[in-house]
Amino acid sequence: MVSYDKPVLPEPGSPDIQDFSESYSSCYNLILVAERNAVSAYATNKDESAKQNIICARVTGGFLIHLYGKRNILGDGPASELVRQVLSGPKPSDVVVYKVGRMLRDHLIHPFRSEKKPPAPPSARPSRPDFTRVEDMLAQTVEASGTDYQTSRKKALARDGYRARNLCREIKGSEAPVQTCHILDKATLQGLEDPSEDGGEITPMLCMSLLTILKQFHLSHSVDVLLKKGGVYSPRNILSLIQPLHHAFHSLDLWFDQTDEDDTYVVQVSRDRILTGYTNVNRRPHFTVNEAFKKPRFKDVLLELPDPGLLALHAVCARVAHMSGAAEYFHELERDAEDTMVVTEDSLHLLNNLLSPFAVVSAY
Repeated sequence: MVSYDKPVLPEPGSPDIQDFSESYSSCYNLILVAERNAVSAYATNKDESAKQNIICARVTGGFLIHLYGKRNILGDGPASELVRQVLSGPKPSDVVVYKVGRMLRDHLIHPFRSEKKPPAPPSARPSRPDFTRVEDMLAQTVEASGTDYQTSRKKALARDGYRARNLCREIKGSEAPVQTCHILDKATLQGLEDPSEDGGEITPMLCMSLLTILKQFHLSHSVDVLLKKGGVYSPRNILSLIQPLHHAFHSLDLWFDQTDEDDTYVVQVSRDRILTGYTNVNRRPHFTVNEAFKKPRFKDVLLELPDPGLLALHAVCARVAHMSGAAEYFHELERDAEDTMVVTEDSLHLLNNLLSPFAVVSAY
């Protein structure tokens, strides 16, 4: 459980923020003040709006810390834009900090988080297909020209050798089935088309607000990945995971932190028990393309690995969601909707944000 009785953002001088420039430090100090003021207000009357302000201040601070920490992957632009919005906003600064945090929570964390029911217990049947001529099967798979989900799924599985070499293969002594998993869930991006083509579907509001945020925070690389024809179903937006871990990844309970080595990650989880019961767990996976594709027959085949930028954004959202209380916030909204069908003020606010992306996603 996240505490709302005291501030949790790191204090000045902490390792995470000790390299901040003067402007970054000024911005962070305003965020700290906003969090303290919200905590004080909540301690006085336990007001729900004060609790939301605590969450949003922590979201703003968390994003500044982790966007800055991943600047070698995401560039300097995202953290710099956050600093600009906080420092150039109207006074009082607390209001700006809460608004920026609410925007990032509802339009960036939320699209990366797709709460789904845990899958049924896996079959013990190995997921690697048994073909007498695997090379012919691989050729047929990669030569397919479609950009739909089924085609991209087959290509991603072929790329990964039909096994989740990026994490673990077995659960309770039996080999777990491997399935593909979108980094940004395909339901969130449903209807996304290349805007240069006529006749495409209307882009859903949630997707529009996400793209607006990405562009606003100078995350043009991620936008390019998604807007590229077939980008939603590109292997760059897909990785292979054993079936039981899909829920953990999509609910931001499992993420991949990049290391200094290309395409090598450290697997992080919000709770250690998420990986309890698995064997052959590799907490430092190295993503590689199936060795079979090194044969001369496949010299012209390009199978891209999961995109480091999208995985970095997913990791930032996961860390901030759990540190700030945003993960609990979304879970409570979903639980209320399922159990009671009661429309709360928070759910109405979130719905309004998602239906009005350009009213909310606006720079100061």
